[in-house]
Amino acid sequence: MRFARWTSLPVALLVMGLTLVWGAAPAAACSCEGAPFEVREGHLGVEAYEAVFVGTVTSNEQISSDQVRWVFEVESVLHGEVASPIALVTAVDGGACGLDWVSVGSTIAVGVNTWNGDLSTGLCSVDREAAVDGIGERRPPLNPGDPLAVNSDQVIEAVDIADPDDELTTLEVETAEVVIDVTDETPSESTTSQIIVVAIGILSILGAAVLTAVLARRSD
Repeated sequence: MRFARWTSLPVALLVMGLTLVWGAAPAAACSCEGAPFEVREGHLGVEAYEAVFVGTVTSNEQISSDQVRWVFEVESVLHGEVASPIALVTAVDGGACGLDWVSVGSTIAVGVNTWNGDLSTGLCSVDREAAVDGIGERRPPLNPGDPLAVNSDQVIEAVDIADPDDELTTLEVETAEVVIDVTDETPSESTTSQIIVVAIGILSILGAAVLTAVLARRSD
């Protein structure tokens, strides 16, 4: 009984530490309310975006701890003005509304908005190309640097590179100048908070283990 009383504190610390460690992982998943380009109550369809286009992914690159840059070759424009190619920023993973089902070579409909100063999109702002059939009038994209385009300050040079080991030619994109910060490798505030919580949880577990061992020796 004496040992049981003395071990109640380390057991509580152990439970708290495990709870903190397990709870540090993101629990919320990306939730989309409906088709991004359909008009419905509270949503204006394509009018809800600065621009909407149909394009093919030519490259994607993780540019920071929580961001990916996607480059699209624009095939047609449904809303707004877009030059081709265009670079957009998204979250890294699908849980944070990153483009988890999209890959290089995918042709999709994309809604564009400005977020934190960057042109961006997300899982709730893209759809299959067939989803925009009959929506809007498709127009050709503008030329790079056109002042009317939402991405007028992006200058992106597309280069075809044939890889003899691949069956298909891969279209890689070499960026000459893109006004998107690609050098920031500083973890986001949410990532830093998760690291701190995990560290506290691990220390609690270790403390509980040491205290249990000490009390067990004293009870002998």
